[in-house]
Amino acid sequence: MKKGTILFVTEGLEELHDDSEDLRKAREHLGVQAVSVAGSEDEVAYQWWRMLAKGMHHVSLLRASYGGRDNRLDFHGTALRLFG
Repeated sequence: MKKGTILFVTEGLEELHDDSEDLRKAREHLGVQAVSVAGSEDEVAYQWWRMLAKGMHHVSLLRASYGGRDNRLDFHGTALRLFG
């Protein structure tokens, strides 16, 4: 089963790029095949649709922030599975 996670970035979204090494590390850490980044509710809906179109069977949403002294992704809370 293909799994994907959408990171809802609340801080530092401007500094995080799609081809970032940090996103590759996040994908490995979370154990998923795809990671997308969103900064608004509309972007979450769009990234969810993109993952479904790519064949992801299990899509989760996780809040994160990027930055700090060492410019890294910090995850907050528990991942929520998206249904609909």
